[in-house]
Amino acid sequence: MTDTQSGSKSITARRRARVYALQGLYQWLLTGEHARLIRAHLMQHPEYRKADETHFMTLLEGSINTSADLEGLFSPCLDRKVQELS
Repeated sequence: MTDTQSGSKSITARRRARVYALQGLYQWLLTGEHARLIRAHLMQHPEYRKADETHFMTLLEGSINTSADLEGLFSPCLDRKVQELS
């Protein structure tokens, strides 16, 4: 039985990149580390090599570099300060 027949789908390299980018953003929020250091940490995960590296770094660095702009876009929609979000 193939993955498609069993109901599960294989994970694409770009999807893995998105998952790792989200993990990296969480690490950045907790530690404030530079994107390159976060990348070095995530590279130790055995599945990382299957991710689209370019897409991952574009997402991670882009999100970090534009975080203030992104916060400015969604903060008016919140009923509390961004720092109070969990």
